[in-house]
Amino acid sequence: MEPKLSWHLQHVLLILVITGLMLPFYMGLIIFAVVLAILFFSNMLSDSFFPERPLETILWLFIFYSLVIAVVNLNGLGVLVSLAVVITMVFFNYYTKNVHPSFLEILIDWLVGASGVLAIFAILEYYKVIPQWNYTFISEALARTWSNRSEATFFNPNYYAMMLEFFLTCIIYRFVETKNYKHKFGYLVIGLLNIIAVIMTGSRTPFLVIPVVMFIFLYISGYKKQAVGGVGAITILLVIAAFSGYLPRFDNVEWALNDRMLIWKHALTGIRDHLWFGQGFLAYPNLSRYYGFTFKPHSHSLYLELLLSFGIIGCSLFAMPVAYMTRLINALRAYPTLRPQLALYCSMIACILVHGLIDVPILWFQTGFVFLLVILTAPNVYRYAQTHAIDDQPYPLRYEDK
Repeated sequence: MEPKLSWHLQHVLLILVITGLMLPFYMGLIIFAVVLAILFFSNMLSDSFFPERPLETILWLFIFYSLVIAVVNLNGLGVLVSLAVVITMVFFNYYTKNVHPSFLEILIDWLVGASGVLAIFAILEYYKVIPQWNYTFISEALARTWSNRSEATFFNPNYYAMMLEFFLTCIIYRFVETKNYKHKFGYLVIGLLNIIAVIMTGSRTPFLVIPVVMFIFLYISGYKKQAVGGVGAITILLVIAAFSGYLPRFDNVEWALNDRMLIWKHALTGIRDHLWFGQGFLAYPNLSRYYGFTFKPHSHSLYLELLLSFGIIGCSLFAMPVAYMTRLINALRAYPTLRPQLALYCSMIACILVHGLIDVPILWFQTGFVFLLVILTAPNVYRYAQTHAIDDQPYPLRYEDK
């Protein structure tokens, strides 16, 4: 059977997926399931189930490995997540093979626009004009409310904080890229709304992440003096604001660090006893059963979480596709007109690496999907550049590929 959907229809379906990611997660999951079913019955996923290249084989092997390790360690949550990752793998195999490079620009515009709406929602939520989203109809265990912290539609203020880091990266990308001063003003307004929303999440980590991301983006984009001077000034202001009590929840940083240190100590115990193979996805909750530690959903460190979940062998498998993507993104340096896209990709990755030092909100449906939707345009952007880009002319990402 030949694929039945035109790129225009696929484009509409992908926009639906992005829209779903901006809604509460259960709505997004329903929309994603419907889109996936349409793609399946339209024969668009036929070549996504079986590996065609060595890299895909390694990814499938990693998923199979995580499933087996979870079963061996009686990690029920890990088994469920591994099965969910299978579905995710099928979708993103399709996405990487079919997405047009120009879709990156549409995706960024969609995220920037949605971020402004969600920031207003978060402000209204913070001031109790509208209530926090109610998830209790799914389970009473999801009945937690957040005092003086906004989560918008992202289930948890920390998840929203990472989404805001992504949003602000996209806004910086648009602000730097456009030459239209009216557009720059609009992006500035949306950016300020998102900064206000960052404060209202009550999350401390973005105040570490955002200056790093700004520096990386501006430096790669060629604004080296602005990167050093501007970001240095912002960092000084943030330090002054933190010590003056103007930043949220900085009065209990010492307690938070002590709590993290205890969690990391417990994670290291699990890593020590399962160093080579790990215990599968979401291994940290298993530690409460094995060692009697206080239950926590994860280890609050992306690096410890990976070792705890997959061990040295699993992490080595996972490192191969990561290394491939790193080399591919680095190869964009050969095309000067792709400098903004290179800065965008590197900044998105920086969000993960820096935030991952003390938390793991990337391991969530909405944050993970947004990150992958952006990053996985890189292979097709690079391939298009190899055959179409002319170094002394603007790169035509805003137009449909001919």
